[in-house]
Amino acid sequence: MSQKNKRAEGIGESLLHVTLEDMQRKGYKDIIIDDAGPIEFYEKTCNAKVIPVIK
Repeated sequence: MSQKNKRAEGIGESLLHVTLEDMQRKGYKDIIIDDAGPIEFYEKTCNAKVIPVIK
């Protein structure tokens, strides 16, 4: 099965939500996903916001 077909199954979305819910139960208030990509996936899936990095 191709990678594109796996994306359509929603496995990544499910894993992300389970992980974020577990972190919330453990007391995390803010979660930063470093070096994430594709960013659009996180924006759509969990309403993530991009935080610009100033170097």
